Amino acid sequence: MDDSESSQHQATVALAKRCLEGSVEAKDELGERLTCVHRFVYHRNRQLGARLSSEELGDLAQDVVAVVWRKLGEYDGRASLETWIFRICSLETMNFLRKDRRHSSRFVDAGVDEDGNKSMDWIVDPESQKSTNQDFDDLYRGMSLLSTDDQLILRRKHYGRQSFVEIGVAMGLQPSGAKHHYYRAVRRLRSILEQAPNQESSPPKPRS
Repeated sequence: MDDSESSQHQATVALAKRCLEGSVEAKDELGERLTCVHRFVYHRNRQLGARLSSEELGDLAQDVVAVVWRKLGEYDGRASLETWIFRICSLETMNFLRKDRRHSSRFVDAGVDEDGNKSMDWIVDPESQKSTNQDFDDLYRGMSLLSTDDQLILRRKHYGRQSFVEIGVAMGLQPSGAKHHYYRAVRRLRSILEQAPNQESSPPKPRS
């Protein structure tokens, strides 16, 4: 690293420090530089075989930005800010893919077909041998904590038995977008249901 690069990196360290101290101008400047995150996650996704959809890339980019702000105090200027951010993008992309693979494995273990037709059948089918009154109580409590859109897509899929094409038409989404929205809603509901037995304090707030 030459003197010019070192000087630039230290200036960025100073920028990060001003952000942590609450400088609005510094936050605005850093916000402009964080626009590289979307480009970086798109690039990393292509390197890994374009496994994430545009919606998932948007979610990932938001996660990366949150991590950058949380770890800003760790930036020490030994590399450019963009290099440091790219490393975070790479790590978070791998974490995102691993998390998505775990969720997929759980759906498969639960007997879900490609269209997701069975992922909640044990809950919504009163004749199912696996369903109990407690299941229904937990389901309705969990559903009440989801956003209106999440509740709607789950009801359309399982109560209305609609395909992703039909759901997409009704909700103004492409079939792939409807499918992504559905699985995200299922993940959120499962997360709520898994936490419910161990929660003795206040329940999680509804998602807006």
